[in-house]
Amino acid sequence: YIAIAQGAVKGPVRIDAPVGRHPRQRTKMAVINEARGGKAAATQVKVLESLPAHSIIECKLETGRTHQIRVHLQSIGHPLEGDATYGAKVWTRFPVWKAAVEAFARQALHARRLAFEHPRTKRTVQFEVPVPEAMVVLQEVLREGPR
Repeated sequence: YIAIAQGAVKGPVRIDAPVGRHPRQRTKMAVINEARGGKAAATQVKVLESLPAHSIIECKLETGRTHQIRVHLQSIGHPLEGDATYGAKVWTRFPVWKAAVEAFARQALHARRLAFEHPRTKRTVQFEVPVPEAMVVLQEVLREGPR
């Protein structure tokens, strides 16, 4: 996965924190200890580029929990840009950034490569998709810094 996280992510880092249903907001997931229903989850994060107030990162999943990347990044204080559920609006206070994030209209996360075992043939099937143009544009705007 390729993502744009808020703030300066210190990496590489391995986030090893159990993920489960949020105890009060049942439509969300959260980092929760295993005694309260969290399941083991680990995400490897590598910083690809540091921007003025963001980081372009690569995330590799060791496990596949619901919303895992979003929850893990929020838990270390670096939510995905544009994530209305797990994010914060603090980095969109500059008009140009705010307009770019609103135009993007989703969290800045892209599954660049997916692979799985085909259920019938048992062969590995792999798909690669380049980063969408809209995310490239967002990166370019955030790369310029606030104005």
